[in-house]
Amino acid sequence: PIDLGAALHQLAKIDEELPATGVNFRVMTREKLEGVLHKLHDDVNVQAFSESLLTPLLLHDQRNNGDLLPTARAIVDYPTSRSAAAQVLHLSRTALYSRISTIERLLSMDLNNGKEFFALSLAVRAYFGE
Repeated sequence: PIDLGAALHQLAKIDEELPATGVNFRVMTREKLEGVLHKLHDDVNVQAFSESLLTPLLLHDQRNNGDLLPTARAIVDYPTSRSAAAQVLHLSRTALYSRISTIERLLSMDLNNGKEFFALSLAVRAYFGE
């Protein structure tokens, strides 16, 4: 609860910076997002969200001595470059795409869908406390 309170306070500070009228656009910098996620990492509700979304990957990796969770982390870390994600994982792009397909199948997600990719990104970042 303390971490949740601190994260909500940080988000409220962002809201306070916005003008009260008109259409507003606010860019959430990576540093601010990571700060919020870091504060929420130990919150039981955030952990429950992360683990419920990531459980199929965790179980698959445990049963098959697999690397789907590290793959998910790499594609979240390099969302615009599959080549960079493949390089970090020491894989060919073909092998990376095969793993992404398995991740999508296990999670029943389409990672080309922005909302679904964002949910995975939040879950992975919260799980690892980033």
